[in-house]
Amino acid sequence: MKEDLGRELQRLNTFLGTALTHHQLQQVANHSTFSGMKARSTTNPTAAFVKNGAFVKGESDFVRKGTTGDWTNYFTPELDAKFQAWMTAGGAIAKDIPFRYHLEKQE
Repeated sequence: MKEDLGRELQRLNTFLGTALTHHQLQQVANHSTFSGMKARSTTNPTAAFVKNGAFVKGESDFVRKGTTGDWTNYFTPELDAKFQAWMTAGGAIAKDIPFRYHLEKQE
C-alpha cells in the first residue's frame, strides 16, 4: 500500500466486491494516509495507552514512523531467527503472503 495506495485500494475494492467509485476510493485514500491515521485517536491510541500505563509518555507511539524497512533498525539477529522460523512453520500459507520488506523509493 505504501508503494501505490490507489492501486492497492482498487485491488481491495475488487476483492471485496464493494464497487466503490473512483471518487469514493479517493476519499478512502485521503483517509488512509499515514499522517492522517497517526493524527486520529481511533487509529493511533497512543494517548489512551499512556493513560492506562501501557506506554510511557514520549517513549514510544503505537503508530510510529510509517517508514518501510525501519524494522531492520530494531530486529536483533535472534528476533529475526525467530521470525524466520515462524514464517517457515507457516508452510504454504506463509508463501502465499507476498510481504515486501523494502521499497526502492520512500515517500
